[in-house]
Amino acid sequence: MQCISTYWVQPGPAGDYVCLQCSKRSRVRPVLCTNTALARLLQGLQQAGFSPALPALGYAGPGDVACDICSGQKLRAVKSCLTCTVSYCESHVRQHYTVPALQRHTLVEITGDGGHKGHQGNAGQTESIKEEETMGTEEEEKERESVSKKVMEVKEEEEDSDEGLSDLKKNPKTKNLISELKNISKLNSDLEQENSNLKHDVRELSKENAALKQEATFEKELMDIRSADMNKIIATLTSDPQQQRETEYVRRNLKNMTMDYVDVTLDPDTAHPQLILSEDRKQVIFGDVWQDLPDNPERFDISVCVMGKEGFSSGRFYYEVQVKGKTGWSLGVATKSINMKGTIYLNPEDGYWTVMLRNGQYWAGAVPTVPIFLREELQKVGVFVDYKEGKVSFYNVEARSHIYSFTGYTFTEKLYPFFSPGNNYTGRNSSPLVITPVDVTTTAEGGSSPCSGGARRSSSPAY
Repeated sequence: MQCISTYWVQPGPAGDYVCLQCSKRSRVRPVLCTNTALARLLQGLQQAGFSPALPALGYAGPGDVACDICSGQKLRAVKSCLTCTVSYCESHVRQHYTVPALQRHTLVEITGDGGHKGHQGNAGQTESIKEEETMGTEEEEKERESVSKKVMEVKEEEEDSDEGLSDLKKNPKTKNLISELKNISKLNSDLEQENSNLKHDVRELSKENAALKQEATFEKELMDIRSADMNKIIATLTSDPQQQRETEYVRRNLKNMTMDYVDVTLDPDTAHPQLILSEDRKQVIFGDVWQDLPDNPERFDISVCVMGKEGFSSGRFYYEVQVKGKTGWSLGVATKSINMKGTIYLNPEDGYWTVMLRNGQYWAGAVPTVPIFLREELQKVGVFVDYKEGKVSFYNVEARSHIYSFTGYTFTEKLYPFFSPGNNYTGRNSSPLVITPVDVTTTAEGGSSPCSGGARRSSSPAY
């Protein structure tokens, strides 16, 4: 009884108490008491002179020290614990080898005469050990009670806190406050979404505003030019002998251009988000919807333009573009290194060699812009480039006449076909730009007269 009491001074590593007999665990320290019925039965058997019949199997016989832990027929003790003052059989002594708290106890072997082998029994020493154990047990018991008390206090505080929180949640004012907080959270989420939508609208409006500013700038330049004596300009151009000779040369050498014809397709990676390309990449129109496309470095983001897929760095090449039914457009060639972001200006200084139609007037994208006066409306434009000669020429395919030429340039990088169908804010410019096959019966090649501009920068912005 004393040994198990000492063993249960404090719970094991798992925080519970383990029975040395059946290994049953308990969170609460068990209360020990004598089994009265079993004790009386054993006492009667002893008084009747009963002794184990099979001492060879390990049961305690006459002259043996019996195990103090065994119930019923006791086994022979093999060890005595000086700390517990209890004798143990082979089975029950194992706890002293495995339980850390019992490993510190002193075990001795049992001698045949009931004594202990290897030491001298001393009653005073035994009493001293018992007193030390009792003192240690009392201190540990006090410490355990103190810890238990603190644990109970913490639990009570938690219960009080839970009850207070429950009462607080049931309070009508608290319910109203929680409801208001939820409404505020939802309102904040709605405001964030609205703010995101507004930012998107602002970006779209900024892009449209930039495009409108470009158009307004060009219209101002147009009005400035138209304020001049246009009749004088027309008279000068129509009577220009060089222009007349160039047109006659084109008419005589139409079929030579077929040798320089190239198959041009549009590059979707460069197309402005509002441009719609046909499946065969031969047509482009201005759309009403801003498409969600990757913002590639090579994609136009303000001007509604698109580049050709194929580039050329030598020789001569020629292609034709249908402009029939359109009220605004730009086309020509451009270098690979042009700036495609923000406002662009169509002139050779910025890497563009183009002609265009704006508000009923044809222009060459020189510096400054040069008005082009034609007797008939353009239906199809031929573009011819002689890379080695540094020459870009434009022709009226239907009339077999020369429109304009850029000459005397030195090209150092690839040239790509350039196209802009113009915007369609007025609803009158919905026709597409179409890259058409070359008709060998009407193809034009041409020499052209140099048309160079001055140094003053007054080129036309793209759409």
